[in-house]
Amino acid sequence: RQGNELYNRDPDNFEVEVIRYGTSQTYDTRMWQLIEHKAVGIEQLRESHDNMDEFDEDIGEAANASDMKAAASGNPLILEEINMRNQVKSLEAQQRGHQDAEIATQSKIRYLEGRPAQAVEDIKKLDIIIEHNAQFPPQDEKTFQYISAKGKTYKVKKDIAGPLTAAFVESTKKTGVNIPAGEYRGLDLGFVSMVFGDAEVRAKIKGKSHTLTIYRTGDEFSPAGLLKRVDNYLSSAAAQKDQRGKDVERSLQQASELKKTLGKPWDKEAELKGKREQHREIIAQLRKAGGGVMMTPVMRQELDAAIADRKGLQPVHIDTD
Repeated sequence: RQGNELYNRDPDNFEVEVIRYGTSQTYDTRMWQLIEHKAVGIEQLRESHDNMDEFDEDIGEAANASDMKAAASGNPLILEEINMRNQVKSLEAQQRGHQDAEIATQSKIRYLEGRPAQAVEDIKKLDIIIEHNAQFPPQDEKTFQYISAKGKTYKVKKDIAGPLTAAFVESTKKTGVNIPAGEYRGLDLGFVSMVFGDAEVRAKIKGKSHTLTIYRTGDEFSPAGLLKRVDNYLSSAAAQKDQRGKDVERSLQQASELKKTLGKPWDKEAELKGKREQHREIIAQLRKAGGGVMMTPVMRQELDAAIADRKGLQPVHIDTD
């Protein structure tokens, strides 16, 4: 009991050996079975996540307890039952995985097939921007024009720093309020400071509001940089429209390929059926021999169902929940 003192004598080589005892053909079988069931629950609860809704059997310390249960029983069928039960559980988990994959694939197909409808709305918006970009083309030094919120016209780009910066600073003091920032390329610009410090640059095109760009908290504001962002917003619409069309085509192709994978039977269905039958046979033998294993309600229903099936009786419903 003074392991701490023994450890202090030789920390590098200190070891603890755990020895498990069981007496053959005694009630130790039942004792180790109880320990097995407890170990399963305790170990999985310690490692559980919020989405865990069931226990697997015979992992970690639970497996050790299962081996001891089998050894203490003196009946090789006990260990065979444990191994077969684990094989059935593993196959059932794979079967659920196959079913879940089918559901996930169906969901993805619905999403991919729904993208064209969304793309139609996106393309309508992009067409408006493309039309505006054609009507108000990019400006050079000779054609540059900016009209401030107060109505003053500027023909030199470097002179716009004052009015644009003033409007931007004012917007940072009035959260959620659109502060007029002047007109550029047919757009009435406005700054809107958001709750968390970001600032949106907005403008209306044919009556619909567009967010042209966003200044994140900490971004440096530059009047010339702002106009460059506006230019990019207008000029990139054509490329975005082309990309939307390609995305739709790719989505429909992916949906078509995924449909080919649906409905394929699980390749281990026959194996699971065989393992379940073998497991029921072992349980029947153990029951006939007088026990040696604690049957769960589901195990007993499986056995009763197998017996009823052989006798041609009404099948017994098996609730695996």
